[in-house]
Amino acid sequence: MSQSSSKPKFSQESQLKRSDAEYGKPQEGTKTAARGRKAHQAISGEIVELCQVIEANARIKGEDRMSRGILFGDLFNIYNSISNKVVGLLLRARKYKLVQFEGET
Repeated sequence: MSQSSSKPKFSQESQLKRSDAEYGKPQEGTKTAARGRKAHQAISGEIVELCQVIEANARIKGEDRMSRGILFGDLFNIYNSISNKVVGLLLRARKYKLVQFEGET
């Protein structure tokens, strides 16, 4: 049996289009899907930790008296000793509407 005949053949029918809901997502049950879930859980945990650091160190009261804030420089100095990923985590937390701030979108 030759090597070329042992490889799976893909047809045009099995290829997804960008408009398909599953486009860009790994197939369920694969190692790639499992790694993706594990990475998502780890990042979610880091985002929760970041939000806890913000809450514990917030010194600014919002106009609504309910929200609280922290200056980026202060947050960076506090959180940088925990992780050097503070900017990426802030952007991800904003994507999930867990934090609000002006700036890069």
